[in-house]
Formats: sequence, C-alpha cells, structure tokens
Amino acid sequence: MTVTSRVPDHTFRVNVLDDNTVRVLSYSPSNSTFNGNDGPLFTLDVKADHDLWGNGVVTVTNVVFSDSNYLPYYANDSQSLMTTTGVDDVTTGHARVWSSNGTLIIESAQACEALLSDMSGKAVTLAVQAGHNEWDGIGNGVWIVRIAGQSHKVIIK
Repeated sequence: MTVTSRVPDHTFRVNVLDDNTVRVLSYSPSNSTFNGNDGPLFTLDVKADHDLWGNGVVTVTNVVFSDSNYLPYYANDSQSLMTTTGVDDVTTGHARVWSSNGTLIIESAQACEALLSDMSGKAVTLAVQAGHNEWDGIGNGVWIVRIAGQSHKVIIK
C-alpha cells in the first residue's frame, strides 16, 4: 500500500481476511483532515494470481469517512475491471515465466522455443532449455512471452 501526500498525519492499518477481502482503516491521532478534495488517498498493489490473471474485477464496498464531529459520510460501492499489465509469477503445466532485477527468467519442463515480443510487435525467438533459463539485457518494458501454447505478460525493470 502506498499513501499519498493527501494524508500527511494519518495512520493506516491493512488486514487481509480469509475470504479475499482487504480491510483498510485510517485515522488521524491529531484529528487532522485530508489535504485537498480530489485525488487518491492511497493505492493498493494487487499481486494477480490465476483468479485475477487477465481481466479481473475488484470491488470496493463499505467505505465510510467521518469528520471531527464524528458525522459519517458514505461513499458509493464501486467495481473496477482490472487489466493485468504484468504478472510476476505465473505457473502453467509447461513453463514458469517471471522477471527479477532486469532479468527474464523462464523455467520449463522441456526444451522448446519461446517467442518474446515487445508492445510494438517486434519479436525474437528464444531457445529455452529444460530447467532454469535467464536472459539479461533484454531491456526495460512490458513484454509478452509465448511458450508452450500460453502467453505471459512480464514487466522487466
């Protein structure tokens, strides 16, 4: 979770419940208000697994704010369609693809070829050996790796 400059004197507590629910509580020990009236207060980073891989729906419900007089303000529930721009670690039956410290890593059960494409469509074929494979110097950005009939999006940075 990343807190923005709109909440300089607030404490945040995050609790992940068993049913894929994240509860966020924020308060100000000095009873100060948020800075400004527009923009996010915080962002949550979501690590997508197979349930959210591709396009998933994130629902925000039960948002309540209160002022210094303890008067409640209720926000409308909302849903957002999440499009995945990077997946750190996806395992399929044939290959595992991720990046770490600027290196593309592919673990494969068998030797095969992988097609590596950037977002402009330029592509190169990688010779993948059975086991652990690493490629340095590919370049930062969003890449698509097509291997064993599956496509994987990875961010290399």
